[in-house]
Amino acid sequence: MNSRESNQAQTAGDKSTQMQFGDNTNVLILSDHVEEFLQNLPMQYNPEDIKNEIYQEVNQRINNLNHEVSERFEKIEDSIKSIKDPKFVYLYQQARETAINTERSADYEQLAELLAMHVNNEKEGNNKIIYDSISRAVSIVNRIDNNALCALTLVFFIRGLIPSSGDITEGLGDLNRFYKKLLYTDLPNDSRWINHLITLDIIKQSEASENQMRTFENLCSRHYNGYCCIGIEEGSDDHILAKELLERPSDEGNKYRLIPNELMNGAGSENESSSHYLRLNVSSLTEVPIDLHPIINFYSKDERLFDIINNNFSELINSFDSLKIISQWYNSTNTAFEITDVGKVLVQTNAKRIFDDFPDLVS
Repeated sequence: MNSRESNQAQTAGDKSTQMQFGDNTNVLILSDHVEEFLQNLPMQYNPEDIKNEIYQEVNQRINNLNHEVSERFEKIEDSIKSIKDPKFVYLYQQARETAINTERSADYEQLAELLAMHVNNEKEGNNKIIYDSISRAVSIVNRIDNNALCALTLVFFIRGLIPSSGDITEGLGDLNRFYKKLLYTDLPNDSRWINHLITLDIIKQSEASENQMRTFENLCSRHYNGYCCIGIEEGSDDHILAKELLERPSDEGNKYRLIPNELMNGAGSENESSSHYLRLNVSSLTEVPIDLHPIINFYSKDERLFDIINNNFSELINSFDSLKIISQWYNSTNTAFEITDVGKVLVQTNAKRIFDDFPDLVS
């Protein structure tokens, strides 16, 4: 290789590993066919100049990868054992080959996250399924359409993300800010992105499940059933019993309480207001400990009131800018597919690329 620059990227934190991430020399060897092609170019083209430009670009792309790997590994403690493992070296070589075939900065970031995921996987016991998924993901990062990856990441979180706040306005506001960061590019408006991801084994077609056939608003109301409920009528016998249960000593302390149901909005008789119905301060009823399940059983099951709740919830969701964009897109998109293990690895590393200290989701 004519350009013999080497990149000595290192990591060094208090407990992190110090490591050189490679010498770029001979990372790309031009085949005889390419050499012959260059030699047969018209006279105005200098084959040696062209080769030098190729090698310089290759080195720049490898340097970009090494920079991202170096920054990412500064955050990993005690990673030397995993890094010395030949499996890591193999993945790193794969990552270099992929980096040569892309100019997108996001790809270098995601390759670094995939290498970090491998190190964390080794620490957790070396799950072979995750390792294989990481290896396959590393080899296709450069081939994934950016809009398709954005859409996939959104679908993944739409299917499972639940707000932590029991206050509906605060919880939906948190979701709105989270999704705003995930809307980093335009969402695809046709089905080609789905076919593209199927081809790459990132998703697979499946028969539409009940959840996949739901609108965005319906899906959210099902997941956030701590918000989308009627609750207990204030002053009723059930309300008195619920207060008694909440006053009992509990390991949870005073974490749970009854709050006004914001979604009732005057439902019921002409004199009723939202404060006449109370609910537990949770976004999902799955958060409620078993000793408080009787309170859930006290909740009204009036179908007419449920219709009002759902309508008000849909209006509230669409009052948030990012949630409204996602709702309109999701409701016009065919999401009858399953995300493969490779897809889940890519979703996690894409999220980690966008959010600091994002937790591991693949297990």
